[in-house]
Amino acid sequence: MLIVSGSSGKTGASILTAKGALKTGAGLVTIAAPESLNPILETTLVEAMTLCLNETDNHCIDETAFDTITHNLTNKKCLALGPGMGTENTTKKLVNKLIPFCNIPMVIDADGINCIADNPGILKTAKAPVILTPHPGEMAGLMQTDTQSIQKDRILYAIKFAEKYNVIIVLKGAKTIIATPCGKVYINPFGNSGMASGGMGDVLTGIIAGLITSGYSVESSAYTGVYLHAKAADTIYKTCTPIGYLASELIYSLSGQFKKYIKKQ
Repeated sequence: MLIVSGSSGKTGASILTAKGALKTGAGLVTIAAPESLNPILETTLVEAMTLCLNETDNHCIDETAFDTITHNLTNKKCLALGPGMGTENTTKKLVNKLIPFCNIPMVIDADGINCIADNPGILKTAKAPVILTPHPGEMAGLMQTDTQSIQKDRILYAIKFAEKYNVIIVLKGAKTIIATPCGKVYINPFGNSGMASGGMGDVLTGIIAGLITSGYSVESSAYTGVYLHAKAADTIYKTCTPIGYLASELIYSLSGQFKKYIKKQ
């Protein structure tokens, strides 16, 4: 799988996404990020490969990286797009070019979502299934409303967007909502308040993309990923600490949850 992510100050988003994918069986993972970040990525995460991309003066991914990215989509099974990539105008242009070009499933998160907030109709041009994983604020941007309104009727907003734009929505938060284009809704009852810390969403993106890469259907990857993510967090909450645990610690709780999940199948 290919992860297009990262910018100066947000290298961790790329690393957490890759680790989430690797821990759920993605196998070969490549992080495509601004060239100046490559030394950090190569020394921090030796299990993943890296791909250097053209960057802006502010060390965000430049639109001119399009050809490099698309060339490296060959033989990939999933594209994770957005964690920590920033929202410079040239980065927005890149995201809006990638969505209609990509012919493999995409998981779009964080700044990838913010880059299309003023043009969500681009999702209708996608050639393959798309999963979006917004938190309520990002969902508000997509729906041109405010976070409070989203929180008042999370299920309705998730369904409306999924059906209108033919995508799967994973609306994060307490009792995460997974809505499909055909109107199905899954509600995750697991998870805890300790998950409200930096990087948790990046790990979830990696888990979902990793499941797709390892052969799960796009829909089952969405709800299974949310389940594994939350159950791993609940294990830490119960056995170690209810607050103050890190997204990177959740990753190391994943293997046990995945093993239990597979045994149930």
